[in-house]
Amino acid sequence: IIFYRNNFLDPTILINDVSSYISTRTNITAENNFTHLSIGNNTGAINASNILVYLPMDINNTDNSSSYDYSYNNNDARYVGTPIWNKSGYFGGSFRIGLKEDILDGEHLSIGDASGLSINESSEGYSAFIWMKTHRGTTTQYVFTKGSGGNFEYEIIYNFDNTFNAFAYSLGGVGIATLDGATALNANQWYHVGIVWNKTNLTLWLNGNSEASNSSLTGAFGNGNAVIGIGYRSDALSSVLNGTVDEFIIINKSLSATEIKNL
Repeated sequence: IIFYRNNFLDPTILINDVSSYISTRTNITAENNFTHLSIGNNTGAINASNILVYLPMDINNTDNSSSYDYSYNNNDARYVGTPIWNKSGYFGGSFRIGLKEDILDGEHLSIGDASGLSINESSEGYSAFIWMKTHRGTTTQYVFTKGSGGNFEYEIIYNFDNTFNAFAYSLGGVGIATLDGATALNANQWYHVGIVWNKTNLTLWLNGNSEASNSSLTGAFGNGNAVIGIGYRSDALSSVLNGTVDEFIIINKSLSATEIKNL
């Protein structure tokens, strides 16, 4: 992780040791001074220790077939299939999900389960966000998920009516909360979407605005060992996202509207 005036950089990077990558100042070289995340030790910033996953997606790491995690936790996302890396995204690079030789074919990113990646009712909160744009389609598409089958936790879905939904589940797959977004999205336009749990409410956010909130959960969040799927759910590969993703982040605190707009 590189600090610049007490903030993280989101640079295009050179990594000297891809076989044993650890997020430190010494093995990352910044190629620009582009800064957008309000993260660090400065007043009002998100503390670096709260970040569980941060994937800027700024390089195509074909040698190690993964997108590096810039948090202290090394929760790298591995390539499943061959996601198409683009040098231009919302910030820096991005990945085209779901396409292989112009055919929708299940290409996506996958993060293995690790400590803290599940929502925990007793924690300080939970926030998960991604920048994405859809290239449309006629089926339900998964933006990011944790869980499948009998190992459910949560998911954000892009619907064929161009709106978003978020769902939370108990571990056995019983729904405990549904959040229905109302905004119709345009194809090929960047949107910032995510969920926040503040120990009372689960809220769906779109472009820094609350789309829906639920404080009447009907059970406990699932807390299993499922992978995080970016652009897919492991038991529904026919519903892989037909879109482009950038800047995936999970933080173990509930973010305010101001903090969300800084992501």
